[in-house]
Amino acid sequence: MDCKAAEKLIPDFIRGRMETRTAKHFLAHVKKCASCKEELSIQFLVTVGLERLEDGEAFNLNKELSSRIALAEKHVKIRNMVNTNPDFAKTATVAEEFDNLLMSRFYKSLSYGMLIRANEYELEALERSGEVNAEKEAALKKARDIAIAHHKELTDQLEEEIHYEVVPIRKLVSIQLECGLLVSKYVHEHNIKGC
Repeated sequence: MDCKAAEKLIPDFIRGRMETRTAKHFLAHVKKCASCKEELSIQFLVTVGLERLEDGEAFNLNKELSSRIALAEKHVKIRNMVNTNPDFAKTATVAEEFDNLLMSRFYKSLSYGMLIRANEYELEALERSGEVNAEKEAALKKARDIAIAHHKELTDQLEEEIHYEVVPIRKLVSIQLECGLLVSKYVHEHNIKGC
């Protein structure tokens, strides 16, 4: 990579929009070319410094630039490791794809489902007790509605991305959530210790 090409890529690097493959060549050039490294520092100081001033945040731009360069170098190393390791060339099974790409979102959707149920339970308890507390009720409804929105967003994504044939993901999440709630209720009602 020459200086002209590197200088054109500086804005992409600053904005975090640089592909890892391009970053490899860009970082190698910036490391050995003092002129391009200085240009990167100047553009970073101007671009990011102005944003920080507008936000009123405290900042150390030299440290932040060094951190970004180190992170980009780490990504390049990871990409190289992935490209050279034959285990990464094999096609993932559906189960591996789910475990590695979708499992965290699946459990997050379960957590949002629990939040929905917890807020509904508290709203029902508030109603049963006859307590009139508009502020508490509004907070519970707001929390429930936020959880519903996030839950729907996650389950819609999962519905789209999970390749399944038997049970729709929303139903699966609901079944697992209900099972968890039933176990919790049983443990609570029977005063089972150690759970």
